[in-house]
Amino acid sequence: MKKIDFILLILALIGTIVLALGYPTLASAQLHPQEEDNNGLWTINTYREQAGVAPVVGDPILTSQCALHAAYMVENREASLTEDEAKNAYSADGSLCAGNALIYLLPPNPQSIQAGQTVDAWMNSPTHRMWLLYPTLAAVGYGYQTSQAGEKWVTGAALDVLSGIDFHADSIYPNWPARYPASGQIGLPAEKLPISIWWPYAGPTPAINLNLTTLTSQTGAKVAVTIEHDPATYGGHKHITLIPNQPLAYDIIYTVHVEGVYMNDAFSYEWKFSTGTTPIPMETPEGE
Repeated sequence: MKKIDFILLILALIGTIVLALGYPTLASAQLHPQEEDNNGLWTINTYREQAGVAPVVGDPILTSQCALHAAYMVENREASLTEDEAKNAYSADGSLCAGNALIYLLPPNPQSIQAGQTVDAWMNSPTHRMWLLYPTLAAVGYGYQTSQAGEKWVTGAALDVLSGIDFHADSIYPNWPARYPASGQIGLPAEKLPISIWWPYAGPTPAINLNLTTLTSQTGAKVAVTIEHDPATYGGHKHITLIPNQPLAYDIIYTVHVEGVYMNDAFSYEWKFSTGTTPIPMETPEGE
């Protein structure tokens, strides 16, 4: 498949993401302490560091384009993956970001959401998160805009995650599958936290053993989860996602165990994370 055809396929699938999962909401945008002068790029790299993938750089051209698209969405009160030439704040450069971006729009609200909180919202959506933490993503454009509407605020953000991915490097990246939470990660929120493990976007779909894929607490009790693994409903990502049916408990170590077959080879991965602050003794995850 030619590169341009592949990118167009991804863009179509991002549209599917929006239709299937909706846009991130204010309720999910409260997770991460805001530091470094309200810096969205800093927040992205904080999450990437936690997940064990390399940081990204902010590309100034991509950032300029996404700032224009964020302004377009705020001006028109419209969460959009395109721009209409007939509408206010349209720009050709903003349109370039729109087709490659994760987007966020909070309509008029008493709060003005900080830049990093839009990243928190994407992280709380498994499909958006898999792009944001994609291992071979090297450069991004991040645009953020707020506008006061009377006593309320409109907040918009756009993150170009497609222009800066080196899909050709997927074949030599040594640490597939990616996962979040990462092995040994602590301080995760005690909520219905989606737990994901994913493979290269252009690779085959893993076959999952549903009977042997589990989430257990430190007492050994199984946690009831809904298991999602259909690429079509997750923007084409080759993934396995466990969504707890009830909020996770605070200050508990959880163990994820995932089994299946990928490229005709059986796999078994197991790792631990915690909703508390006590460090977890590091172990080599199964299958690595």
